[in-house]
This record gives sequence, C-alpha cells and structure tokens, in this order.
Amino acid sequence: MGTIPQAPSVAPSSIRDGLVSAALAWYDDPQRPRVPADMIHTWDGLLEAWVNEPSLPLFVRKARDNRGHALIHTESGRVIVPTDNSPAHWSMALALCGTCPELDELHALVAADRIPVAMVIKAAEKIQARYKCTRQSTAGPNQKGWKVAHVADVGLGYTDAITEIALNELKAHFIRFLSPRNMFLVPKEYAGVAETPEFIAAFRERAAPV
Repeated sequence: MGTIPQAPSVAPSSIRDGLVSAALAWYDDPQRPRVPADMIHTWDGLLEAWVNEPSLPLFVRKARDNRGHALIHTESGRVIVPTDNSPAHWSMALALCGTCPELDELHALVAADRIPVAMVIKAAEKIQARYKCTRQSTAGPNQKGWKVAHVADVGLGYTDAITEIALNELKAHFIRFLSPRNMFLVPKEYAGVAETPEFIAAFRERAAPV
C-alpha cells in the first residue's frame, strides 16, 4: 500500500512562479483600484501628524478580546486602542474616494467614535470599550467585494503587552497599518492569494517603501 508523500518545505516553482506572475499582472491591471499619488502624499502627512499628536489614540492591530479598549501606554501615557483590520479599511476607503481629513476633523471623528475599530465587537469586549464603531456602520472596500491587503507586514511580533512595547515601534506599526501607501485591494474571492509570500513580495518590489 502506498503512503501519502510529505509536502515540500518550499512550494514548487510551478506554484511560486504562477503567484508572482499573477501579482505582477494584477499590479498593472487597470481594473485594480488605485489611490492617486497626491492623495497618498496627503495621507502620509496626516499620519505623521497623527502619531506626533499625543492627544490622539494610536490604533494597534493586536487585540486579545479587548478591541476598542483605551489602554494606557506605560512609558508615555499615550492611549493605545487594540483593533482588527478595520481602521485600515477606513483609511483606504477614504483615500480611494479622494478624501483625507484635516487634523482638527480627526479629533472630532475620534471624539464622536466614528472610526471603526472592529468588524463586530463581542458583547464581552463592549463592557470596557471606549470605542465601539464597527466596520458594518461605515462604507468600505469589503462591502464592494474587496479584500484590503498590506504590502509591508503590519504584524507586531511581540509577546509583551502592547502597553509595554516601545512607543516608536507602535508609531511605526500605526503608519504601516493605516497608510494607503502600504495597501492594495484584491477581489475577496482571491483573498488567500494576497496573503502568500510570493504575491506580497512581488507587490513590494513595485510599490514605494513605507
């Protein structure tokens, strides 16, 4: 009786090459939604001002049943808000529509809880959540059939509590996380393809660094 062979530790070139070809074709495809270059620069400026404004919270894509909670950063006292990918959907949606808030508008949006922090907030999370806006209440790429993917990885590879991570690391994460420069869209039915290392690497080679 035969046995099931062990999967290769590295994907065969027939798979890798196909993913790279697909990524490059999609990068150049006129059907791929793009944020205009001037709008990308405008968002660069906003995000830089945001991270340097202590009165504004920093959204961090690292949650443990605490999305929307206002955590206090130990070193700086800055408010840190754990989220899922929803803030990225928010910024990308605005940028694609040619919109970028001014800093004073941003203060108002945060105060009014108008920036989504989760797709859905669980009941247990809501008890202590300061921010409860969900992606369901705001128009975004998902509703139009798109997945939002990041070019440079936004993951925080720390096991420490996010309140203990160096503030500069959190600021850099925040910019990678919310920057339209660091995002692209793929149709949702191909969401898994956009997560493969080969697809991401091919986009990274073409995209401007964050």
